Amino acid sequence: MKIDVLAGADSVARAAASMIAEKARSGVAARGRFIMAVSGGRTPRMMLRALSNQDMPWEKVHVVQVD
Repeated sequence: MKIDVLAGADSVARAAASMIAEKARSGVAARGRFIMAVSGGRTPRMMLRALSNQDMPWEKVHVVQVD
């Protein structure tokens, strides 16, 4: 298991967004789509903002809200 220690919430949000974008691109390449489940509320807000700056294949991404 790899554990990353990051400087703060902003760094965590950017790292998570980068990881999700990479998984989305590889998922679309392999299966033609990427399904992402996201919690509602304020918790994922910073990550979603960071994700909006990533190279995402949005036309092939399906987002499901969970809680």
